[in-house]
Amino acid sequence: GKTTAAMHWGARTFPKHVVCREGKLLAGWPPHIPFGDLNEIPREHLEELLRGWEEGTLRWCDATAEDMLRARDDPQSVLP
Repeated sequence: GKTTAAMHWGARTFPKHVVCREGKLLAGWPPHIPFGDLNEIPREHLEELLRGWEEGTLRWCDATAEDMLRARDDPQSVLP
C-alpha cells in the first residue's frame, strides 16, 4: 500500500483525493448509511461498517478511467 495516502470523508474531497489522486473507490458501502465523517455516524452503523470490512463486503477497488472522469465531472456519482 501507499504509506502517504490519506482518507477523505467529505463529499468534495473524497472524489478529488481518493478517486482521482489515489485511483480508488469504496465498494459495498451500505446505501442506508450516509457517507461522511465517521464521528457523525451512529454507533450501530459504525459496527455495521466494521463488519463489512471484516467480512470483505466493504472494500477498496481500483477506479477505472471512467470513474475518474465521473469524479471530476460529477463528484456525487462516485461517493459510496
